[in-house]
Amino acid sequence: MIGVLGGMGPVATVDFLNKMLAATPARTDQEHVPFVTYSDPAVPDRSTAIRDGRAPSPLPRMVNGVRALEKAGADLIAIPCNTAHYWYDQLTEATSIPVLDMVALASKTIAADLADGAEVGILATRGTLAARLYQKKLEQLGLHPLEPAPDRLCAIDKVVSAVKANQAKSAASTLKTIAAELRERGAHAIALGCTELPVCWHFVAAEISDFGIPIIDPTTILAEECVRLELAIRRRRYSAAQDMTAV
Repeated sequence: MIGVLGGMGPVATVDFLNKMLAATPARTDQEHVPFVTYSDPAVPDRSTAIRDGRAPSPLPRMVNGVRALEKAGADLIAIPCNTAHYWYDQLTEATSIPVLDMVALASKTIAADLADGAEVGILATRGTLAARLYQKKLEQLGLHPLEPAPDRLCAIDKVVSAVKANQAKSAASTLKTIAAELRERGAHAIALGCTELPVCWHFVAAEISDFGIPIIDPTTILAEECVRLELAIRRRRYSAAQDMTAV
């Protein structure tokens, strides 16, 4: 069973669950992936905590969530919040079950489709950018991260806030403009490094037929990995059961 550490934010969590369902090749209820979600919207803001050492840390509440998922019977944990991965090591230490690394998964997916040395635009919160979560992973894979201009960071935060307030459509034009700026500066692909941003990009994609470069959605990549792992485990268990029957 997949454990989802959610609530960061609630809209992004629901978006992840929808993408996990969409990625599942199910024809009946019984063929869908089992999951349990721990959604705690009271987790302190992750970006603020990274940028301001005096701000409340989100780690204690996230640790509570990880442990609650383990007690609930989860076999692995997914965290549909990029900025939360700043505390990835501490979260993995707080549980005995695997925790998927969305940033690493997305970075590997990006690198698989680009030439060595290609530039990758990163749209993310100021906390994620300051922590260099994507920059470090992409550089290790031989790619060059490209950040938005400093005067655009506040605008990205406003897009994220709009999604959290259920006003994603109103921020779509702003997100498209900032993404286009990265494209014009030479980005060969753009990573939506905040789980609120794919929710907003949905409205951008509805307005344009082709943006010209790939837009990478880490939420979808994480959802597809969860489904892939669950189905692989299901196949192994089925095979083991067949072997036992044959004996």
